[in-house]
Amino acid sequence: MIMHDFSKWVRGASLVCLGLAGVGWAVLSVREDTVPAISVKPAQASSVSISAPKAEEPYRSGWVRGKNFQARLTLASPELPARLMGDVAKTERLAGLHIRLEKKWKTYWRSPGSSGFPPRFDWSGSENIKSIELLWPAPQRYIDKYAVTIGYKDEVVIPIKLVLRNPSKPAVLKLRLEFGVCDYICIQAEAALRADIPPPGTAPEQPYTDSLIGYFYRQVPKALQTDAALKVVDVRVTGTKGAERLVIEARYPKGAKKRELFVEASPDLYLDTPKRLSEQEKAGALTRFAIDLSRAGGGAALKGRELTLTLVSEKAQGETHWRLK
Repeated sequence: MIMHDFSKWVRGASLVCLGLAGVGWAVLSVREDTVPAISVKPAQASSVSISAPKAEEPYRSGWVRGKNFQARLTLASPELPARLMGDVAKTERLAGLHIRLEKKWKTYWRSPGSSGFPPRFDWSGSENIKSIELLWPAPQRYIDKYAVTIGYKDEVVIPIKLVLRNPSKPAVLKLRLEFGVCDYICIQAEAALRADIPPPGTAPEQPYTDSLIGYFYRQVPKALQTDAALKVVDVRVTGTKGAERLVIEARYPKGAKKRELFVEASPDLYLDTPKRLSEQEKAGALTRFAIDLSRAGGGAALKGRELTLTLVSEKAQGETHWRLK
């Protein structure tokens, strides 16, 4: 990852610091500008090399630059959705929200952890776009003395699935983004982005952008299958009132060393970090996790709720939904 002199980017920016539970917060105003494209290697892809973009790859917004981050929108070639997803409609396109972070800094996943806030997306002002779906790459969990944070370090591209109203006409993707950028302090940042989408047949090939979006698309957890090597086997509440736990049993591929579980209930209910009760690598063995429910209102608070369970390993990632009765 090539680092930059971020101090040059924030001249004239306003920075307001607030104290919150021992963690510093700041609100940063930023402006949009264009910077030269560079050759990068995604942070999680030590073996993946992506060549520098060519001049004929114009369909990207300018970088929005702030303290310790850059953000922009990128647009893939019209052929990329079919290459990644198989049979797709002619109205479907792929874009990406590309965020680069200074060393040691991170940004939040859709579920931020015990503190912070999820990114907020305002797509109003977009033109000729019927629907927009964010495809979140598998996150990481970071634990320090202040909080548990779920998100990404160094660099991430969040693929964006678009359905156009009329694929034969140009479209415009506009985004006003509010998101957190954190180290030992957290900065609430804003970015206004725009990407113009030309009709198919009028845009040149975009090998750099396609490689970048495709790499992170392959890290997006797919729906878990009941007969797969990666799956959730059972979810239940155990224990007596006041000492209840949510126990999840999952199966990971044989030999998977990284076995991570993320559990989402709803925006108004945060669940503590799952603790591993057992972890075995032999074929057929289950990995068991438990979540203390004492701070979440006990098992009654989960009754009837649908949980989103995301399993992450170096071999596979997957996601499923489970409703507790």
